[in-house]
Amino acid sequence: MNDPEFFRQERAQVAGPEAVWQGFFEKNSWIFGYGLTFVACGPYDDGKLERITTGANIFAGAGKRSDAVMRSRGFISSLLFCEIKTHLTSLLASAPYRAPYVYRVSKEVVGAVAQVQKSAYKAQQPVSGQLHRQFRDDGAPTGIEVSTVRPRQVRVIGSLNEFTDGGAANLEKMTSFEQYRRSIQDVEVITFDELYERACFIVQDR
Repeated sequence: MNDPEFFRQERAQVAGPEAVWQGFFEKNSWIFGYGLTFVACGPYDDGKLERITTGANIFAGAGKRSDAVMRSRGFISSLLFCEIKTHLTSLLASAPYRAPYVYRVSKEVVGAVAQVQKSAYKAQQPVSGQLHRQFRDDGAPTGIEVSTVRPRQVRVIGSLNEFTDGGAANLEKMTSFEQYRRSIQDVEVITFDELYERACFIVQDR
């Protein structure tokens, strides 16, 4: 996050900036761990975090991809959908909505929230009932049983460093963003620096 040259070099090797983070989280899925919900979470199964959720997908069977499909750990799991942008994505619009203290979130944040909401909604459509039992291709049960009732949705985007001016936090920008993300139902918006601090907590707790 703090080395633009390294990020530029990594970006040159993949399709785009979001793919840099996608590859990183595929290799380090433990970072999501219990840090996202304070309930132990992990990948949906032994496959990749990125999964197809509509069309020929993990529930019905190319369709809509979700950056990370996860589930809580427990006798019955709950679904969690996570979409990943980059740490460079703007959280607020460049100009205040009403100067000097009202700022609106960026179109990238609004679009990202809508994206993860639609991913969760679309994925629920082909799944009947409130519980989904997963089976292998040969029909054998996997032992995975997940609740499909209002799956949680997480969007990882941007950095709170955006709200600093001269090394100090801009209170008006921070409160505008905080009020927005706390008002969203079912979607948790997490910044990359917050995810980093949660990952540090996981490591220190081991």
